[in-house]
Amino acid sequence: MKPTPVVFDGCFGWLHPAQGLRGVVLCGPYGYEELCAHRAWKSFAEGLAAAGLPTLRFDYPGSGDSAGEDSDPDRVRAWVDGVKAAVRRLREDTGVTELTLVGYRMGSLLATAAAHELAEEGQGVDTLALLSPITSGRKALRELQTLAATVLRPVCSPEPPERAS
Repeated sequence: MKPTPVVFDGCFGWLHPAQGLRGVVLCGPYGYEELCAHRAWKSFAEGLAAAGLPTLRFDYPGSGDSAGEDSDPDRVRAWVDGVKAAVRRLREDTGVTELTLVGYRMGSLLATAAAHELAEEGQGVDTLALLSPITSGRKALRELQTLAATVLRPVCSPEPPERAS
């Protein structure tokens, strides 16, 4: 089945329908990592749906096609709330009885936080799968600084080299 565009709590997403009662919410990476992983993440969602798992992938509030700006206040709180809203939306739209959160990079942190809050609210998830989670803020900062230096480095010198006389 073709994915269906959905909007919930200011988030835009794609519901990949399937007939199974086990569902998956994909909590993707953020920023440049999301751009790099977008096609693979879509293929992953399609594969899960083809295997009978209704799957929802979405953009966090203030990112992608979702409402808001990434400079809005309380972004982390909004992103965790977006994950929780995605869980509710998948349950409502598909009637799944088991739910897995799959987090990739920063999405792993957000999925973990959302799973903890959902459990406290009595709406827990059954499985949490974390792909390449950020385990150290210091290490993540070094990775982002290295990436920024690599991506932002000019490919060629803006000034032509001086000629020898």
